[in-house]
Amino acid sequence: NETPAQKAAKRRKLSEEAQEAEDLRKHFGGSR
Repeated sequence: NETPAQKAAKRRKLSEEAQEAEDLRKHFGGSR
């Protein structure tokens, strides 16, 4: 079982990755 801190860290990591993917998609999707 995870501590709240571990959950928060995981969620932050996930949201950062999601944000990066979003930026990449905008970047490449918009340039084509």
